[in-house]
Amino acid sequence: MLHLLYSAITRWRRAHAEPRRLGRPVISVGNLAVGGRAKTPMAEHVARALLAAGERPAILSRGYARERNVDQPVVVRDAESVRASIAESGDEPLMLAERLDGAIVVVSADRARAGAVAEGLGATVHVLDDGFQHLRVARDIDLVMLDARDLRDAVLPGGRLREPLDALDHADVIVVTADAAEDRAGAAGAVREIPGAQVFTAARRTAPPPPDLAAESAFLVSALAGNAQFVDAVRAAGWRVAGTAGFKDHHRYSSADASSIAAKAAAAGAAFCLTTAKDAVRLREVWRADLPLHVAELTIAFDEPGALDRWLVERVAAVRRERADAERLRRQDGARRAS
Repeated sequence: MLHLLYSAITRWRRAHAEPRRLGRPVISVGNLAVGGRAKTPMAEHVARALLAAGERPAILSRGYARERNVDQPVVVRDAESVRASIAESGDEPLMLAERLDGAIVVVSADRARAGAVAEGLGATVHVLDDGFQHLRVARDIDLVMLDARDLRDAVLPGGRLREPLDALDHADVIVVTADAAEDRAGAAGAVREIPGAQVFTAARRTAPPPPDLAAESAFLVSALAGNAQFVDAVRAAGWRVAGTAGFKDHHRYSSADASSIAAKAAAAGAAFCLTTAKDAVRLREVWRADLPLHVAELTIAFDEPGALDRWLVERVAAVRRERADAERLRRQDGARRAS
């Protein structure tokens, strides 16, 4: 019964939301389920596609698990450089800020205010990270990451879904992910009936070890919603694994943690430690061991490379035309009323 109540509450929130519209187009990247669904890697992918098209994207993030929560929006990165520490920004926003030259990254619990700040810094389009359930900002494109397994899941607390599956009716783009091509195709077929939704399929892949590390053993370190999935993905990518250490999602590594990890890695005979890009921005603050620390890069491999990027760029251009037409009609109507 609790899942029915939870579903009803989420539907009521959507029906009664009064979102604020920003001055520039907004692309929301989100998902239905609790836990990792590659939302942040997708936000990075979208930002890169926009940068390549000549846009100045701004990533608007809540800045989850920041050590210093302040009322004002924090500019993690402007178009020129990184401007904030991890304590002020949080791990994922700082990771994105360091990887996206030319983009803007702003964190705030109030992402409408963050967007206004970003527009003052020259943003031409916004990317709302983990935004599907953030209903206070109006979006022009709702992109939803959907793991094929989500179609067989249930709403909290009986399952891992934040909203019932019918929330996908609000999606403009659905990116279906699964390791196996047949699973992606099956799930994509199930959601292609949703009116107006563009459906793309992709696999989440961990980059293989470079030649100089391929014969060495790694000690894996992660603080994710799915640490076991990280271990499986690393093994599947061809890395040799000597041992693992998993922590709660967004864990703030201490010097003691780093020392303990290094000692366990040495005892396991590992030649280096391997972690995620998100964890690396926290670990490096306290890493004093001689053991090298490397990053296992996560990529999103689309079955139709470039198709989503082209659609997004074209849709952003269409949004601008629609806004310009609406503004012209508003002015014409105002002029008629004045006369």
